[in-house]
Formats: sequence, C-alpha cells, structure tokens
Amino acid sequence: MQKRTKFAIVLLIGLILLVLGLWLLLSPLLHQQKTLQPPPLPASNPAEEGFGKRTYEAPIVIPATSSKPTVSSGMLALQNFARGLAERMGTGTSGNGFLGYEDVKIDATSNGRVALQAARKNMQTLHPASIVFGMTSKAVTAKTDVGVYGDDSITISMDVLTAEDAGKPEFITKTIQSIITMKMSKQVNGSYLLDSFTWK
Repeated sequence: MQKRTKFAIVLLIGLILLVLGLWLLLSPLLHQQKTLQPPPLPASNPAEEGFGKRTYEAPIVIPATSSKPTVSSGMLALQNFARGLAERMGTGTSGNGFLGYEDVKIDATSNGRVALQAARKNMQTLHPASIVFGMTSKAVTAKTDVGVYGDDSITISMDVLTAEDAGKPEFITKTIQSIITMKMSKQVNGSYLLDSFTWK
C-alpha cells in the first residue's frame, strides 16, 4: 500500500472516532435540553369542547317600583332639598359675587328668581368685591311650618349656622345663627321649586 492510502485510512478512522467521541459527550446535554421544552399542546380543539364559546345571558329585569313617594318620604326629601338650597345660598365670597344665589335660580320659580337676584345684589352691596369676605352656611335643622307633601305650597323653616371669614374659610371671624323660611311651590310635574324666602 502506498503511504497516501494508509494516511487517508488513518485520517478517516480518526474522524470517525472524533465524531463518535463528540456524540458520546454531547448526547447527555442534548437529552437534557429536550426535557426542558414545554409539554406539547393538546390535540383537541377547546372550542369544540365548549371552552371559549360565548353564551347569551338574559338581562336582569328589575321590577318597576312606584315612583310616587309617600307623604312622609316626600316631605323628608323636600326638607332635605330646602336645606341644600339654603346652604348653597348662604355660601359664597365677595370675590365670586355670591354665586350661590345664582346657582339656586335653576330650582326656583320666576318669583323665586327675582327674590334671589335681589338678595344677591344686597350681599354684593354689603360686601363689595374689593373687600375680601367669605361665608359658609350649614342648615342644621328643617321643619315644615305649613302644608303637607302634595299641597300646592309648603313652608319650611331651617336653623342655619353661617361662618364668616376674611378669605380663608379655615380662619372663622364670626359665626351667626339665622332662621331661613322658604315657601316651596308645587309644579305641574309634581316637583317643588323655591317661590320665596326670608332670612332672619
């Protein structure tokens, strides 16, 4: 045999042994890598088994209740409404021109709007915008003086505490206790609006 042929055979056997050695060394690593793979997904289609299907649910029906309040609940609601009006009217600053009176106009009859405008002008005269003044009112009690819920007009009186300040509500300069009396007028739709008021 020639030297070249012998060398080629030795080289071939060496390569085979090298590949075999590498395979023996790397096979545990390759096997370990296969076990780290996540498990395969199931062959079945979840939609066919009922998963992910949208089902129609009937809306919940709430039985209609009577929208008419009772005499006592209607009167309590009206007193609370009047208290809210009093607090809005009695809270404001000279800087904003006592806007509480303006805010209440939406809840007043035409007579009530005229009275609110006059009261606002009076407050603006007593406390001009050039002098820093503020007030915060709280209606602590409310009682019905005349009428029952459902009447054409009802008169409600409230004890109101008003805290005055010089532009900083946290520093009260004066506290005043007043009584405000409101005449509420029934509307066509059954609601009540402020028709007139006195503040003493």
